[in-house]
Amino acid sequence: MPAFVHSAGAAPVSRREEVRTAIAATRDNGEIADRLIAEFEAAQKTDFSRALVILSLLGEQRNAAGTAFLSRFIWRPLPRGGKPVAELGLSVEAEALERLQVKAANALPYARTNEAFKATLEVVAKHPLKPVRVEAASSYLWNAGNSEEARRTLTRYLRKDELMLLDRPVREPGSSAKEFNRLLAVYLERHPELRAPAPQRGDRGRLTRQNVAEEPAGPPPPPDSATSYEGRQP
Repeated sequence: MPAFVHSAGAAPVSRREEVRTAIAATRDNGEIADRLIAEFEAAQKTDFSRALVILSLLGEQRNAAGTAFLSRFIWRPLPRGGKPVAELGLSVEAEALERLQVKAANALPYARTNEAFKATLEVVAKHPLKPVRVEAASSYLWNAGNSEEARRTLTRYLRKDELMLLDRPVREPGSSAKEFNRLLAVYLERHPELRAPAPQRGDRGRLTRQNVAEEPAGPPPPPDSATSYEGRQP
């Protein structure tokens, strides 16, 4: 298992499908899910990148035990104490756990079962961290096929100020950058409050940004639905 996790983490984009096929073939193997969970628990405080890879693999495996673990992990409380990072207001430890929970929220609905979708919608509605809610909503839509039924369902769980996520464009496999940029421009026209303000020079001539929203609407949409063992998507 350690060798497989290392190989998945080091795999280039050209081998992405190979990694996905290998882990998907073990869907009914609870022992592998348990090993992945144990590897994650060991890695999350010592090797952040490895921990992200394992969460991706748990999502792609789609094993019931792995999905249940993802559902539980998302709700772990952030650690208290520690020195806050000025930009985020969280300690390094709390910020790291938040990022791992964002990845878990992305991975959870990959099982595409009623239980996984129900757990994901609960995260969308009730999780205290906005980045986790946003990622859960985005991944729910993707794994539900971006269907109108999924959008109607999600509308019942999103907070009022997060309904804009329903409009956020997703770059489909095979679509061009030009087409995606066009969709993104339409999105920003519909929600101009998300546009970044023009940079201004500070007192010492350094470029600064004024009036930046405290809580952005979330990270950019994923480039495709594929697993990325180097980046954001599981």
